[in-house]
Amino acid sequence: MNKEKTKTLLLLSLIISSIILTFYIWANEELWSDDYNFFVKWKNFSISQWVPSWFPQQPRNSLQVDYHFYFPQKIIVNYGDSRTIYVKGETEYEKFSKEVSRALEALIRGEQEVRYQSLPLEEWQNVLKKKSFYFDYDVAYATKILGELYGVRDTHLSGYIKNIGEVVLVPEDGVSNDIVFYIKNDDEGIVGKYSLRYDRENLVQLIDRFRPADNRRYRFSFEIPLDKPNKYTRVTVDSNVLIPMQSQKMYVVRSINPIQSEYDIRNILESFGYSHNTLRKYTSMDNTIEYAENDSNLKIHPDGWIEYDAVKEGKGLRLVPGHSSGSGGTVSLRDSMEAAVEFIHGIIGSEQDFYISSVNADPNKLGSYRFNFNYLSGGYPVEVYRGQQGSDESPVDAIQVDMVNGILKRYRHYLRIYDTVDSVDIDVSMTYIFDSIYNHTAERQQDNTKSINTIKVMDLYLNYVDDGNKGLLYPKWAYKVEDSEKVYHLPVIEN
Repeated sequence: MNKEKTKTLLLLSLIISSIILTFYIWANEELWSDDYNFFVKWKNFSISQWVPSWFPQQPRNSLQVDYHFYFPQKIIVNYGDSRTIYVKGETEYEKFSKEVSRALEALIRGEQEVRYQSLPLEEWQNVLKKKSFYFDYDVAYATKILGELYGVRDTHLSGYIKNIGEVVLVPEDGVSNDIVFYIKNDDEGIVGKYSLRYDRENLVQLIDRFRPADNRRYRFSFEIPLDKPNKYTRVTVDSNVLIPMQSQKMYVVRSINPIQSEYDIRNILESFGYSHNTLRKYTSMDNTIEYAENDSNLKIHPDGWIEYDAVKEGKGLRLVPGHSSGSGGTVSLRDSMEAAVEFIHGIIGSEQDFYISSVNADPNKLGSYRFNFNYLSGGYPVEVYRGQQGSDESPVDAIQVDMVNGILKRYRHYLRIYDTVDSVDIDVSMTYIFDSIYNHTAERQQDNTKSINTIKVMDLYLNYVDDGNKGLLYPKWAYKVEDSEKVYHLPVIEN
């Protein structure tokens, strides 16, 4: 009798497991007709996400987020007598950012004793002369958010500083066996010095190993000096701005709109979990295509701009299956970030490089985040303007992602692929740059140049501008002036 019961139970368990396994394969491989939109919705329903979790997780096809993805897109290495900028994509950058990120994570976690000292802001220039690594988040991170990006919910650094923008890591201070972080605290007008025990051998060896070539040398403005006004100077430069000492090599870049056919559009629809056969489709006068279903809308503009919006509370495309280990049972910032990056790679592929430009968390809604990203080409940032770049127009973030507890609520993306065409050697004559800045400022103010006071340049760097109207993008000088966040541009001069 017991044998019969055992056989019956085994048979039932085999039948049930077969049904579950069949459902898993059927649902995971989407083996249904495109005519059944119900199953598309089922795919995004939370229970359907739970069923596959009974099985071992399969490796994801898309690119995993590197642990140093949160690092700025460039790092400055101070060799003592010179400085060099390395940009994302270069072998040296990958090595430097990897090691410096590990050290920064150790500081953020605070598992080793961290000794803190407050220094006057005037000490910052002396710090910049040390043999060190210097990096600058273009938009300062809230300390808590930076901690969460490194997987630390409540970093001890929040007790010292509210926002982190400029950081210097000195691997050898000549006094102790510690590594030392200097973090500029603009809110309080001080420099925070953070010392901790850390195996610094790799950091020291990297500085000694990668000595810069002559054409990679930079100096800070205060070393030249260009930061002090005098009777012959009409333009000064903020002390922290790096000035190239030799010509720079960049590329002419071709901007490609990847939306070329119905096939490309179908791939985009599939990324958002849409079935192209069952959606309501509208085409506007400017050839913008709008797709609508009960819970969301998707617009695909002819210039490559796509817009996705979930129109109902609690609805949207689930990017993080289930809940992760965030506070209060919510999906953590890091898990949300990684899911957003993988989703972006699923749309544009892993070849086109981009970087995170800002992160915002809604303090009134746990698990609610906005991530902004922008493109890189050859390690240099690409500014995006939708339509003709005008004097009063501001650039837009190329990719904007809003998520609530792992669900995609809003998505904006300027679809582009950037291919290099020809190399360009750029002359770095400061006379040309400063005269052009002064004259452009005079034109904007519609004033006589003799009546304009000295102009202070707060930032100066090379980048690209994509306004959607030109197939080829040439490098430009980008700059900001005091009391303005607007970025202005100058054409480069080739050698």
